[in-house]
Amino acid sequence: MEFEILIDEMSLYGPVDDSFVKEKNVAVHRQFTLHQNYPNPFNPVTQISYSLSELQNVTLNIFNSSGQWITKLIDKQQGPGEYIVQWDGRDNRGSIVSNGIYLCKLECEGFSQTCKMIFMK
Repeated sequence: MEFEILIDEMSLYGPVDDSFVKEKNVAVHRQFTLHQNYPNPFNPVTQISYSLSELQNVTLNIFNSSGQWITKLIDKQQGPGEYIVQWDGRDNRGSIVSNGIYLCKLECEGFSQTCKMIFMK
């Protein structure tokens, strides 16, 4: 969608150079990215978004600030694209976690990224 806006704005000033758009598109899709959750701090639910550039086995786990595993949100193969997952502040047994800082960790083959989240009751 970012490219559609860019193309529309550029077309106001003259012809669009397709090679420029293709270069930008390729550069964006080469990356795996875990975005910051929103809202943060959150209660009762937060959205976690991430981008994949190719077909990968993906895991998305939540840990507390001591590094203890809380729950697994994703454990499957996914193709390239943008994904959004919701976490409702529950652990793997369905209990609401306590207030505090939690870590969301995205792992794919050869890639790992973590973001901090704050849960407030």
